[in-house]
Amino acid sequence: MKKTLLLFFFTAFTALGQTYIDDRQVINNGNLQTVNAQLNVVTDQNATVSSRTQFVNQNSVFIEQVGSSNNATIGVASNNSQINIYQNGTLNNSVLNLRADRIRENIVQIGNSNQVYDYSVHGTQNHAVDIIQNGNFNTTISVGANGISENMQINQTGNGSSVYALHF
Repeated sequence: MKKTLLLFFFTAFTALGQTYIDDRQVINNGNLQTVNAQLNVVTDQNATVSSRTQFVNQNSVFIEQVGSSNNATIGVASNNSQINIYQNGTLNNSVLNLRADRIRENIVQIGNSNQVYDYSVHGTQNHAVDIIQNGNFNTTISVGANGISENMQINQTGNGSSVYALHF
């Protein structure tokens, strides 16, 4: 009888100790519906930093994640890099493994289960890539290093689309 009463007490106490917070207002896609608004989120993050260090080589990575189970894995070898990642949703994944003298990479993922893989391990002079994924289950894979990766822009809108850029 004592074990049953003790078990009931701990179960009731635990149930009363948990709370639920409605996160619908935190995860709001309404203010980033246009491509310009999405790019402004990424570029505005570095406006004050770039004005102060205009003539100095810098390496910076800015990651903003809203939602749950988002992942950003970044490995960079560069003298001058600026990487911005914005993820809004769940299960978004960005994996970068880059080597270049100058890197500018902007990734915006709005939706769920979007994937970006960008590898350029052989090195290049300039690597400037903008990737926007607005939807669910979109995939972008970019592998290699040549003139294609010097100024590449990818915009995926909708669900389940894939882009494979293999450039050697």
